Amino acid sequence: MKERTALNNKQRIMLLIVVLLFYIWTATGSTNSFFTSNNYSSPYNLLADGFLKGQLNLDIKPPQDLLELPDPYNPIINKQFRDKGFHDLSLYKEKIYMYFGPTPAVVLYAPSKILFGHGLPDDFASFLFISRTLIWLFLLLVHLKNLYFKETPEWMVLVSISLLGCCNLGPYLLRHPCEMYEVAVSSGCFFLTGALFWLCKGTTKPTVKNFLLAGVFLGLLVGCRIYFIFFASVLIIVVVRQLFSSVEKKILIKLLAALISPFVLSLILVSLYNYFRFNSILEIGTRYQIGLLDYHVVKLYGVEYLKDNVFNYIFKSI
Repeated sequence: MKERTALNNKQRIMLLIVVLLFYIWTATGSTNSFFTSNNYSSPYNLLADGFLKGQLNLDIKPPQDLLELPDPYNPIINKQFRDKGFHDLSLYKEKIYMYFGPTPAVVLYAPSKILFGHGLPDDFASFLFISRTLIWLFLLLVHLKNLYFKETPEWMVLVSISLLGCCNLGPYLLRHPCEMYEVAVSSGCFFLTGALFWLCKGTTKPTVKNFLLAGVFLGLLVGCRIYFIFFASVLIIVVVRQLFSSVEKKILIKLLAALISPFVLSLILVSLYNYFRFNSILEIGTRYQIGLLDYHVVKLYGVEYLKDNVFNYIFKSI
């Protein structure tokens, strides 16, 4: 039995390595190539530079010509500046910000600058997040198999690993020339799958460690893109309901505190991050974007958009 288990584990890891090699080929086989330039001036690198200097804005000054425009948010007259790299960045009180969350800059870009003296190319950052997303999915699959599907044939496990690696957005994100958009999405995938793994372990083995790690991952998830707060909240509600029906009261409070505290702390930090940038805890920078629309005059959200968005995202994208 032990020999068979060891053989299965070896086969799984070998297949996982093959998929990761496929990811490397995918990420570098088009217009991308890791570390082809020492010019790490992408928005997340500049945000990390800003953090290390004690500021919340990107470490770049907006051109004076942009500031002198009668309406710098007008997409017609600011086109030349969008073409120069300011597209989809936020301009507020003569400073440049990102409307994407700060998590990638905090956990990856800034540490890289501290440890190695330089930042990271966005395609390599996306590869790191996507490859580790696959590892979380691999660990989650093995955990669920050992727990609930012990009689499942090994060939089905190997097929499942292949599907997890190839039938998702990872290869698409890596093949596309990666920018801040792909980094934000891939980092969200990483923290979401990590949270799922620790939540599954926590529900089967309720320990403070498991739920604390789940809470940390859910908190960092919200710092990737703010709308992940909805996914994180649903997961917490489901798990809390499960805990109330399966865990003794004496340990329940500890588990809930371990799970919810990091998440709440993250919400507080993100709110303060927004407030100190835009004087509002609910403003992430979309209203001040230098984009294809003038977000100062365009209504960003509304129920009337629901029908068209459902049609466009579900049917037009097919």
